[in-house]
Amino acid sequence: MVVRVRDGETGRGITVPCPIGLARFVVALIPQRVFDNMMENAGNKIPEEDREEAQKAMSGLSLDKRMILDILDAVGDVAREFRGLEVVHVESADGDRVSICL
Repeated sequence: MVVRVRDGETGRGITVPCPIGLARFVVALIPQRVFDNMMENAGNKIPEEDREEAQKAMSGLSLDKRMILDILDAVGDVAREFRGLEVVHVESADGDRVSICL
């Protein structure tokens, strides 16, 4: 996967390669308790007036390490099959662009 960001005015940009295998390796190193803590503390960063609605939306989500690794495996399969597929393309009015390609 490659993330490209280009400034429309100067024409300068940055390209960041993000190998899916490396992302999978990093997630595999993170202990499950870190994901559990993220789910427990997620509601604390949300303003009080939006907290109830956010907790309702997040109640169906599970942040399980095994699930994340399975998703990364699936993304790797898609990336091999559709190499070069642009999954995100955003362009601002002044010419700034962000592109994410497999």
